Formats: sequence, structure tokens, C-alpha cells
Amino acid sequence: MAQTMKTLARSPVRTILSIVLLGVIAFTLLSQAEEYAITRREVANAAAQYYGVGSVEDEPPYAPPGARAGIPQHLALDSTAIGWYVHLTQEQIDAAVNLPYISSTDVRYMTAGISDKYRRMDDGDYFYPFHMRCVVEATVISEGVHQPYGYSSFTSLFYVDDARMLAGHVPQDGDKPTIETGGKHSAHALNGTTKSLSRPLGGSYRHDGESNRAGWYTTIAGDYGANHISNLAVGNKYVFVLRVAPRIAPGEYFYHIGDMYSDSWCDAVWPLDGEPENYLELEKFSPLRELIEITDADSRTFDMVYTEDMKSIMRFADGRMELLEGRMLTPEDSRNDVQACVVSYEFASENGLGIGDTVTFGLGTVLFEQYLNLGAIAGTPARYEPPQKEAELEIVGIYINTDGLAKRSKDPHWGYSINAVFVPRSLLPADEAALGAHEFTPSEFSFRVDDVRDIQAFLDAATPAMADIGLSLVFYDRGWLAIESGFEESAWVSRVKILLFSLAVAAATVLAAYLFIGRRRKDYAIMRALGTPKAKAGGALAYPLIAVTVVSLLIGGTASILYTRHTVARNNALLLLEEYAVDASAPMAVVIGASLGQLLFTIAFALATLRRMGSRPPLSLLQGSA
Repeated sequence: MAQTMKTLARSPVRTILSIVLLGVIAFTLLSQAEEYAITRREVANAAAQYYGVGSVEDEPPYAPPGARAGIPQHLALDSTAIGWYVHLTQEQIDAAVNLPYISSTDVRYMTAGISDKYRRMDDGDYFYPFHMRCVVEATVISEGVHQPYGYSSFTSLFYVDDARMLAGHVPQDGDKPTIETGGKHSAHALNGTTKSLSRPLGGSYRHDGESNRAGWYTTIAGDYGANHISNLAVGNKYVFVLRVAPRIAPGEYFYHIGDMYSDSWCDAVWPLDGEPENYLELEKFSPLRELIEITDADSRTFDMVYTEDMKSIMRFADGRMELLEGRMLTPEDSRNDVQACVVSYEFASENGLGIGDTVTFGLGTVLFEQYLNLGAIAGTPARYEPPQKEAELEIVGIYINTDGLAKRSKDPHWGYSINAVFVPRSLLPADEAALGAHEFTPSEFSFRVDDVRDIQAFLDAATPAMADIGLSLVFYDRGWLAIESGFEESAWVSRVKILLFSLAVAAATVLAAYLFIGRRRKDYAIMRALGTPKAKAGGALAYPLIAVTVVSLLIGGTASILYTRHTVARNNALLLLEEYAVDASAPMAVVIGASLGQLLFTIAFALATLRRMGSRPPLSLLQGSA
């Protein structure tokens, strides 16, 4: 060892240059090998967290001309949204289920869940508030005064007092209700058209926060037009059916007199003159009594979505909905009859709830079609049913929508409102007959391909197979195919670089062997001529080269580990792993293996060079002919 150090010290420039050269080459080869190994390892590990989710559709949803997205007022509430999306037949579902490479399937149902404690929330101005209907009893306290109103009409202005809410939920304007109820200072302005209009426009109630007064502007034609409003008598009580419209301007709320979903079976204005206090118990008020029950239930109705696997829901798969806290529902929850639920962030925040808290819902058995803003709202007797089963559920997860209201309004059949509560399929109270008769839309049926290595093969087989029966494949791979493509491209480039750097290592080793052995052939010849054994003479030349190589590998290897740790996560393949935490630790087996490989190659080349030199006579080496 001492002799080796003396040899290196006698030629410091050659020693330093050799260490730098071999160190740089070792660094480039090792860092590239580490990056390739880390990328391969992390992509393989991430594959277990990725999966594909798909469904099938007959044809795209149909939107009637002029209909506003997300506000389907043309829907008949005594039926589902038939006509907007073509339902899947059982044969079509069976054909999709039998596709190759599918790991699991899930069908989802929705019923109403009525709470005694919590109110349904408004999902935003983009959506028609189907649940915001209210019934108010009030006394008229002034005669009408005519004044101009839009559409070449006039309004009659009345005032009412002693407003009493009979059903429904009225939004708050700050800490005040937008309709004041009770008390002698609760006067409200009432407006009505003085002539019938050619088309129904609805009516509205406006709250003015500054003057603390409000107005009901009616522009309803037909039975609730001028003739009906003109018969309102001062001092008489009436029951008004109102519908809350979205907020039109800051500080203003509008309430329409009448409701297009109840006009056919329940009047919008009910005179109470001469009626007893218990007028709601009378037979002639039975439609109003039924409307009050439905309206009150709708204001407390939530969309209960029964699923065995939340990961199969397309919006969770493609990232438009995400789990904010807790966990998703799994097939084990249904198999074990777990009393659990996953609620929206808005619902949890509004009601001060969190993971581990319990909520109680009365579950209905009527099945509804998935439709974002309509949900499980009844609206009419045909859709209404009192709760049939009570469930006390523990909140195990909280979800949030990541896309905006405008985007959600464009595909309401695939979305869920902030009032959606996901529960295990085992809680579904509907009987088998109802389940068998239910028709699924594409968003209510989905399947998973869990082995990402099968995704491309699945697409190659499924796309033409579904096209043959007239279906389009809806599939989201959660970005895996892009990751796989990026990895293959990155791996190909890495393999080429490793090959080139390996050739560079070989060239550098040859050069270092020449500097430490080839250029010292005369020293070797002299030692041999003086009787030094071949092994000892060869060791005097080889040991400095091996020492320089070991030092170079230590420096280059350490630098490569530090460099790779800080840069590998930014390569093309790993950048695509958005849902996976990359482990940038270098695989030591690769580092040690590549280093040993370079060292062994150096030793082998040195031995081969020395063997060649040893096969020549010393005199021949001294003459420079070796």
C-alpha cells in the first residue's frame, strides 16, 4: 500500500487527471443506471395504484333546442329524465360485463334520504332549485295600486302581514330570513298582473335588505293571472304557493307565486275567508295538505347513492371529484353491512360535521335516475314516498368537487350535487322487483380494469366489440397510458445512454490502463530483468490503477446518488405520476453492482495488459516493441 501511494505521489498530475476522468465517467454511468432503475421501480410500484374505469353509452345526451344546460324545466317530475339520455338495456350491460380484462363492475341506485335535522343546500346559480318551494299563509292589508311592469303589463301592489311559513325552507339573508314570519312589523308588498299574459312567466317575491320590506311580483297567466289577483280582499287570509328563484342581484331574493310542477294538482292561491283554524284537515284542502308534506320533505331530502365501490364512479376516477378526508366506500362495506357514508365538504362544513360523526336519514324505496340538480327531489305525488327505513350512519369520508359549477352544469347526468350522500349498497331498501325494473343510464353503470398492463389490450378488444352492438365505450385510464408511454420512451433513451456511457467507461479504462501500465512497460521490464517475480512486478503497476479506480468510483458514486435523488422525480415518466409519491432513494444494489462491474472491468483489462506484457522478453519491452 505504501509503495502504491508513493507511485501515485510521484505523478500527481496523472493521478488527479485519472481520478477526474474515471470519476466523471463513473458519475454519468451510475446516475443514468440509477435513474433507469428508480423509474422502473417506481412505475412498477405505482401500477398497483392505477386502474381504468369505464362505461358504455348508446348515444350522447339529447338537449332540446334552447334548453339551458343544468336547468331542465321541461322535465316531467312524475317520470325520470327519459329522453335526455338513452337508457342501457340489460343485454347491453351484459355485453359490457363480459368484455375481457374487466376486474369488477358496479351499478348504482339512488333514493331519497330525508333528515329531521339537516336542510338540503342550494348547489348554485347554474342549477334550477327544484327543492326551493315554500307555502306561506298571509293576510292582505292594502288595496291594489296599478303600476307599469314589463312585457306591456301592469302590476297591482298589495301589502300583506302576519306571514306564517307552512312548509319549505327559506334562505337567510345574513342573519335574517328572506321572508319574515310572524310579528306586527312583518309587512310585505304583493304585486300581481292586471291582465293575463300570452305565456306563463312565473311570479316573484323580492326582499330588499335596505328598506326591510319585500315584494311578490306575479306574472302568472291563466288561473293565477289578473282575474285571480284582482279578487284578493283586504283583511282576508290566503295561502300562497311560492317557488324560490336563484339570487338575481346581491341582496335580492325572488320568490315566484305558483309552481309549474304543482299547478296541475294544487292551486297556487288558497282563500281562507270563512275557513276554520283547522282548515288543512278539510277534504277540499287535501291537495294543499299533500303539497305541504311533499314540500317540507323536499327541503330536507338528500340524494342517497348506493354503491359497492366508489372508485368505480367516473367522476372520482377522472379527478373531478376527490376525497378530501377519510376513505371511500369499498365492496367490504356492503359485504359486512357497514353503516357508513361519505358526504360532501359543503354538507359537513354547513352542519359542523366531521369524520366519525353520525347522521340519521329516513330512506325511501322509490328509485330515481341520476341527475345532478334534480336528484331525489319528489316535487309531485308520483315521486313522493314517506321514508321506509331509518339508518344511522357514521361519516367515514368527505368528498369535494374539483370542477366549477359551469362545467358540472354541462353534464348533469354524470354529476352529483353537494347533497349527494354515498352509502353501501347493502343499505338499499328497495325490493328485488323494483331493482329488476330499474333502467340504468351510463353514469349508473361502470366497470374497472385493475391490471394496468391490460388496459391497452382491453381497449383494443372492447372498442370494436361495443361498436358492433351500437355502443360507444366511455373509458378513463387515469393517465396510465400516458405514463406507460412516457416510461417506454424514457427507458429507451436511458438504455441508449447506458450503452454509450458503458463504452465511455471502457475507453476511459483503456486510457487509464495505458497511463498506469502501458507507459510504464520499461519499469516493468527492468523489474523483470532484475529478477522480480511477474506477480510482484505486475502488482506494482496495477495497484495504483486499482486505487485510482476505487477512489473515482467512491466520488462518482456518491455524487450520482445525491444528484439522482434531487433530479429523478423530474424525468418525463415520473412527472406523470400525479397520484403517487415518488421514492427517489437510489437502489444500492444497482450502485454497488455497476461500481463493481466497472472495477472488475478495470482489473480484468489491467490483468490482460500485464499478461500480454509478461509474455514478452524484458529486452523486447525495453526496446519499445511491446
